[in-house]
Amino acid sequence: MDKLLKDSLLFLQQIFDNLKIVGISTDNYFLDHLCYRTGSLEEYYNKKEEFDKYGKLLIESEVNGRLISTFAFHKSLIYKNFEIPMIELPAPKPGKNYQSGLEHVEFVINESLENFIKRYSNLEFDISNINDPINPDVKISFPEGLTVKFHRESLDKIIEKEKSMGIENIK
Repeated sequence: MDKLLKDSLLFLQQIFDNLKIVGISTDNYFLDHLCYRTGSLEEYYNKKEEFDKYGKLLIESEVNGRLISTFAFHKSLIYKNFEIPMIELPAPKPGKNYQSGLEHVEFVINESLENFIKRYSNLEFDISNINDPINPDVKISFPEGLTVKFHRESLDKIIEKEKSMGIENIK
């Protein structure tokens, strides 16, 4: 956990530095989870085993042709005034190359995605997932390969919704 914690703190500092530069205030938002990308299926399974020591596996399911696991930390990660309860671990999509490491964070916002976009109309958001029936979001990417997503519901609630829809927990 020490390495993940150290990496997370550096990563979060970069995220918040970028958000400050573009003028997005997250003071009233819930920092829902971190996402750790893996570069290979072998690394995915190794990280899954490692993350199992830090938290409880909430779900492992196939999404868009690849496995994604979500863990609830035994003890939330703390960064400034944010308590981060979960981490997401996606396997790489077949045929895609990803750099291993922390890639994005997700905030739960307290307004519609459309209003959020209007409030920050000077920024260019990726809205390709805004009409997703389960977990719509908008995102902004930064030059360092970092991404911040904004959505309306916490990942654990999305997982409950998926389970109620019959999406199996592969575990």
